[in-house]
Amino acid sequence: MLIYTAFRDLGGGVLEVDQVLYNFGEKTLDYFSAPWGGVRKSSLPHVVLSKEDGSWSAVHGNWDWVNVPERNLLDTAGWEIWARDIQDEASPALGFVFGQGREDSGKPLQGERRVLWGSAGENERDYQVTAQSARMELKQGAALSLRWYLVSGAFGKVRERSAQLASHARVSELVVGGRNLQMVRLRDGRISTGAEGDPWGKLFAYPVPGTVPVFLLEDRRTGKQVITADIYALTETEPLQNPLPEDHPEYHRYHNRVLYKQYSPHIGYRDLLGFASIEKPQKGSSRRMKVPDGVVLDPSAQNLWIVE
Repeated sequence: MLIYTAFRDLGGGVLEVDQVLYNFGEKTLDYFSAPWGGVRKSSLPHVVLSKEDGSWSAVHGNWDWVNVPERNLLDTAGWEIWARDIQDEASPALGFVFGQGREDSGKPLQGERRVLWGSAGENERDYQVTAQSARMELKQGAALSLRWYLVSGAFGKVRERSAQLASHARVSELVVGGRNLQMVRLRDGRISTGAEGDPWGKLFAYPVPGTVPVFLLEDRRTGKQVITADIYALTETEPLQNPLPEDHPEYHRYHNRVLYKQYSPHIGYRDLLGFASIEKPQKGSSRRMKVPDGVVLDPSAQNLWIVE
């Protein structure tokens, strides 16, 4: 899954976050924990959750392996706040606005949507967690659009602003329209999406149906560029050591898993070149992807098609 994130400062302590989740894999995804995050419990120890009528109450609970507190989004006003002191309207606070899970028309969106919260690890970690969960199918080639907000300031003002923003937060399916193209260029034997160099080929600028993302990596050990549809093409792996005992109810989730060292210093993540077609397009001039000498074409991209 490919995730785009854009941040916009709206002023007054409000940060708007837009995300697109694009499934280019072969598996149908059916559970999303997004947005997900939290704060230090030692800084903002109190959690308040809005009610459907716009009022609020303090909530408590632990984010553990089995029982996590949750509430249907329709039973909230679409926001939660972490605060230092809920008895003081001027107390420092941070609002998390996720919306009620409704369409613009006011009708509930299809699929289950809930908000979950709790202290992670209780005495082990200094962390308060909150997540919005959504159960909806995202098949290969489909995308989701998310919009949510963070609001910082005094507790009273954060409540007021969060309530105003709740109707603008959403999770919805996204249909990408148009077939805009992005030029990829070659200069001095190097591939880039910059303005300088000779045209090498065109890729779709957005994830239109039947395409996969094409990444530009650099192997810092050799200095060579790598064009690939596999973001982990240069990533070393090792067996994951299961952190849980065999009798734990969640042991199976970490059994026979692989750890990807995507943080390895030799991997240079350079660019998203665009989206290439899996099959030869029926219209227009296209060719199989080829690279100049000195550039490595990963096997994952060898059978992809780009626009000439």
